[in-house]
Amino acid sequence: RELHTIRESCDMIDTILDDNGDVIYVHKGDNLASIIETAPPSSVLMIDAEYETDADLVLTKPITMQSDNLVTGRANPTYQMPVIRGSLVSEAVAMISNIHISGVKREGALVVAGDHLSLVGCVVHGSAYGQHRGILANSDGLNLIDSWVGNIFDSIDTQALVGWDRSRNWNVKNCYLEASGENILLGGDDASSEANIPENISIVGCDINKPLGWKGDPTITVKNLFEIKNAKKVLMNDCHLTNCWRSGQDGYGILLTVRNQEG
Repeated sequence: RELHTIRESCDMIDTILDDNGDVIYVHKGDNLASIIETAPPSSVLMIDAEYETDADLVLTKPITMQSDNLVTGRANPTYQMPVIRGSLVSEAVAMISNIHISGVKREGALVVAGDHLSLVGCVVHGSAYGQHRGILANSDGLNLIDSWVGNIFDSIDTQALVGWDRSRNWNVKNCYLEASGENILLGGDDASSEANIPENISIVGCDINKPLGWKGDPTITVKNLFEIKNAKKVLMNDCHLTNCWRSGQDGYGILLTVRNQEG
């Protein structure tokens, strides 16, 4: 049932985004934020692979953003792809492919996911000063595929991927996820109701890791690799979980509890 729901989510994204009549090419020097604002719904933005911009982007309409040089397989920070130095907030159905989102400050999440966001072959890279969160997904229908999320470190709770309210029907596949606090956390704050407890989460074929170079750094607090505080119907399969140690907590690889934030 969970996989059927995920497939329905992907099919809905395909249906909405395939019904477009506008392909807009974005070249070096163009103002991407302005193009997004004026683009018709369901447009495809084809962005030069060497394109760079400093911008916090908000997607308020169905849209596809992709590099003009699509790379298959898991992305990594060495690939040449369009670079957005800032954050991305999706408030509508969106498909983002082969885009590098890079932080410029420690605070906040680099990606705030609305319902039915797909990130495929993307890089989500925390700033040189660290990053509070990589992807915050209090949303339905997240597809995170072939992507790299890293350099997410902080002296307080921080995650590569986190959700606690309406976080459901996630498909996380073949990704690298790196963070100092919890790499993946379901829960951490209370859901708004029992109906909005995170559920139907699939995490398959992922590498979940903390770099050993963080060990002993007093500015970096390590907790766990994978933690569920409050969730149901969660599948993790064929994943590698590596490197965790005593720091902010006892350093378990996997931590499961049976209660919400307030017990």
